[in-house]
Amino acid sequence: MLFNLVNLDTAMLHQIKDLVGNTLVPPDIISPMNPGLEVFTLIDADEEIIAIINKQSEILNCKIEIRKQGLLIWLDVSEESVVLAFPYRLISIFKGVDYLQLYCHSWRLKLLIEDKNISQKFQQSLLAQRAINQSQYDIF
Repeated sequence: MLFNLVNLDTAMLHQIKDLVGNTLVPPDIISPMNPGLEVFTLIDADEEIIAIINKQSEILNCKIEIRKQGLLIWLDVSEESVVLAFPYRLISIFKGVDYLQLYCHSWRLKLLIEDKNISQKFQQSLLAQRAINQSQYDIF
């Protein structure tokens, strides 16, 4: 889901936290300045995402925060705070040689892997947290 945080209210905050959960490291705030955010260059994305970013900046960047139940993806805009919330249960991940692709419903992000070590740590953290989250739904 796409959220414009210009007028963040309690209901929207609860909706975001219901989708992606709390932060892994306190304090639990919705902020593009949280520790643990990784910055990625977008190679490709949905038209709507590109339009949002292009009206603010020519560089297509995003910051991604791994949370307990999903990802918060901060689009690199200066005047507006815009975030995508991707719950783990709805994310599909594809890895290429130099890119990582994320799908959630109709949203698509293709991220450039610039530093393989940083990207590998990010992917390991993402997959580990996703496995922890999915194990809650496993039926034995």
